Amino acid sequence: MPNPPAPNIRSPLDRLHQAQAIATDTYQQAIARWQQFGVAGLLALQRELWDWGDRTVAAALAGQVVACGRGCAWCCYLTVPVMGLEAQAIAHWLAALPDSQQQSLRQRLAITAARLKSLDPADRLTQKIPCAFLGSDGTCGIYAVRPAACRSHHACCAQDCQVGWESGNWPARSLPTANFALEAAIAGLQVACTDCRVPTIAGELHESLGPAIAMVAAIAPPNPAHEKAGTIAPPPTTVPKPPSDLAT
Repeated sequence: MPNPPAPNIRSPLDRLHQAQAIATDTYQQAIARWQQFGVAGLLALQRELWDWGDRTVAAALAGQVVACGRGCAWCCYLTVPVMGLEAQAIAHWLAALPDSQQQSLRQRLAITAARLKSLDPADRLTQKIPCAFLGSDGTCGIYAVRPAACRSHHACCAQDCQVGWESGNWPARSLPTANFALEAAIAGLQVACTDCRVPTIAGELHESLGPAIAMVAAIAPPNPAHEKAGTIAPPPTTVPKPPSDLAT
């Protein structure tokens, strides 16, 4: 896993340098995984990055007031982006569910994706369209494989979130964790996938999952042990930088 981010970095430039270092470290690990294990290795790395990100976010928020908890779902009406191999990893997880549960989630996904297709993303909150995976009890149906955008988001005041949900104006105190470590790591994985010619799907969660579900059999064969490891030239000495907005 990438080296943990340094604590208490406040300068935007320092945060950018830290994010670049995390992305570079992840890129190099992804290239090694691809050469040894192929796509199955990259998918495993995506899941490991989620776990690493959970620990990193928890450390970054230690000692802070965090209002989020089980069943609190005000933010589950916001647009959620995915990147790297997140969509494929979620689709692979869905494919392993019992048929009845899998069919129910896919049906809800298709309905929500159709509603969002003709909607301006800025209007989603005012239209009160929930995530397809939000359960009636306020819990997440894909919590184990939820995207980085969900994992790194936190709120300081649940009442602010409720007011934001009711008014359609999301509160400024509900924000991604400021070190952007998980996003930087997944940016490094995405660049590695591009260099390895492994297709990635980036965009809104519901829109991205449709194609990911369709391609999951091709990108992750049922028996990874029979999959050929990737063979590419050694990684370039200059690693592409992650998006500059990681510093904001």
